[in-house]
Amino acid sequence: ALQHTGTRQTDHPVTIDIDPDCTGFLDGRLMVQLFVNLIGNAMAHTPAQTAITVTGRKQGDQVVLEVADDGPGIPKEVQEHLFEPFCRKSSTIADSCRSMGLGLSLVHRIVEAHGGSISYRDNAPGACFCIKLPCTGETDEAIDTECRRRCADDQPAADGV
Repeated sequence: ALQHTGTRQTDHPVTIDIDPDCTGFLDGRLMVQLFVNLIGNAMAHTPAQTAITVTGRKQGDQVVLEVADDGPGIPKEVQEHLFEPFCRKSSTIADSCRSMGLGLSLVHRIVEAHGGSISYRDNAPGACFCIKLPCTGETDEAIDTECRRRCADDQPAADGV
């Protein structure tokens, strides 16, 4: 996800602290997109050298992930609309909502698709997005056979044909 944020990591130091038992049955591609959007937003909406922290912990039957920064935070009037598509609320900061429309709406949809929840809180200073996902879900054996067949059909033939 860090490779796809489009911003040099040296501009925003990123710390990742995910416990080894922080596992669940999740769609890897969607989770990468989730982190690209959250980390990318933190990089885009905070000054250079603002620290970003990604944490992951198992709490009971849930995986709790947080993406936090120590930037200026999100104005109260924008917070209630964070997960709505096409956020266009006016602000005193030019383009402050430009990236908060589809990216966070997509993150919200990804979390919901996994049976989880997402919330925002002020990090004093900064912003923190908290994601709670169930630790249980479909195992590899339970994956739809049509999907597996379609994925296998996309692979090149073994003999190079």
